Formats: sequence, structure tokens, C-alpha cells
Amino acid sequence: MSISSLYTNTSSVTNVPILSKAIANSVVWIAATFSMQDKDEEKQITEQTKEQSATANQIAAFSVYHGLDDTRNIAEKVTLKKDQDLNDVYIMGVEHILEQFKNDPGDLVIHTGCAFLQNCLEEQDNKSTSSTGDNEKHLDNIRTKIAKRNGDTSFTTSSLEEDEFKAALKMAKEKLTEKEE
Repeated sequence: MSISSLYTNTSSVTNVPILSKAIANSVVWIAATFSMQDKDEEKQITEQTKEQSATANQIAAFSVYHGLDDTRNIAEKVTLKKDQDLNDVYIMGVEHILEQFKNDPGDLVIHTGCAFLQNCLEEQDNKSTSSTGDNEKHLDNIRTKIAKRNGDTSFTTSSLEEDEFKAALKMAKEKLTEKEE
């Protein structure tokens, strides 16, 4: 939608545009991380090393960040299966947010640290070797959820320097290191 299509008339007094409808646009940031044992030292894996696969029953976390002090912000721990990687954790985060917004008629912009996800979704017929059968089922599920939404859904790959992405990644890392009660 172009910005000019948002305006239907102008005020005769001030010649200031009057919005003809409310802009219903939601923007979220999704981050993901998991930890690996490396020579008895735990290190957190982020986007720079996402090609590394998890081991069976490894713990990971994703977060969905709506904004500062927003009550909808969440972070979730997940257990990975053998050969899953950070891409899978991002996919879980996207599935979560699409479920949350399934009945929302507004546009949804999803920022992630995962170029793989954006590339796969932009290329509907992408059956590359980097997309496994399990990934493909989840990607099809995401495509179906997007198709059923009334509003538009778009993806962008976040920069590590974006404050919102940093906040989302911090939430995921905190969740990952949180001790079970």
C-alpha cells in the first residue's frame, strides 16, 4: 500500500492530511540460540555459527520481541532433535508468532536473524539440499498459516546491530541459561 492511498482528503483549515483508516501493522523480532559443549566449555551459538547441528535432546531457545515492556514478549526453551540446527529454532519461533496472529487482520512484519528462513519462504518451490524433509514440513505449515491470514505477512533478515534484535537475542539467551525450578 502506498502512503498516498492512506489519505482520502485534507482538512480545509490546515491542509493537513486526514487518515481514512487506522494503520494496523505489527512488527516483531525473532531471535534464537542454543548452547553446545565444546571442550568442557559451554558456548552460545548464534547466527554466525548456525551451520552447526545440535545433538539429540539439546536445549535451545527462541524469543519473540514486540517492543520494550510489551506484555506479549516471550521466550521459550525447546528441545532439539539430532541434526536440528538454529534454522529449526527460528522456524519454531515463526510458527509461534503466526499462531498468535492467525486471526489478526493487520499486516505483520517479522524480523529474524535467519536468512535461510526468508530465502526458503520467498522461493516457494525451494527444495534445496539445505532444506531437509522435516524443515520442509514446517515451512509448508508456515506457508499455509501465511496464506490463511487476512493481513499481509513479510519477512526481513535483521542486522545484529538492530536494538530490537539485540533485545530479542538477550531474551533468548536469558531463557536458555535460566535454571529449572
